[in-house]
Amino acid sequence: SIRRLRFLSSHPKDLSDRTMDVLAAYPVFGKHIHLCAQHGSNRVLKAMNRRYTREYYLGLVQKLRSRIPDLSLSTDILIGFPGETEEDVELTLELMREVRFAYSFMYHFNPREGTPAAVMDGALPDAVKKERLARVIALQKTITRELMASLVGTEADVLVEGVSTKREGELLARSDLDMMVVFPGEPSLIGQFA
Repeated sequence: SIRRLRFLSSHPKDLSDRTMDVLAAYPVFGKHIHLCAQHGSNRVLKAMNRRYTREYYLGLVQKLRSRIPDLSLSTDILIGFPGETEEDVELTLELMREVRFAYSFMYHFNPREGTPAAVMDGALPDAVKKERLARVIALQKTITRELMASLVGTEADVLVEGVSTKREGELLARSDLDMMVVFPGEPSLIGQFA
């Protein structure tokens, strides 16, 4: 029988109460969701045509965590969108501090030919985009480090995925919080729970 299913991702506008209820009701679902925020500023979200607000996103997070208290969340964050201000960046950092994502995929905006954003006013210099992204990355590293440190000494049911490329005799596994775990073990455990 299947012991774990990973519900990877939902666009915030598509994550219904029914879906959240199902994820919470069945222990087979891992306690991790990738919920793309993209940005913490309503002004930038609107310019990105994301069709949700910061408040709506935070409401989803609150609903999820009320149903699945030890839920782990990850996200995507895009910094340096045309017209982005320092205030917009600070709103994104505040969102990160409030939600405390386990990890994030973080990028700076690069115009893609043929998209509306490629011809928008307010393009930012690469140096500004990179400096802002560096702050976002630094904050995420701090949050991730704190979350990982809080798990030291705990036990987790993990699915063994492979061998460590850094140390001989160690295995790589993933917890239901989507956290990577490294521990000593035999390769014969790959594909099994430990």
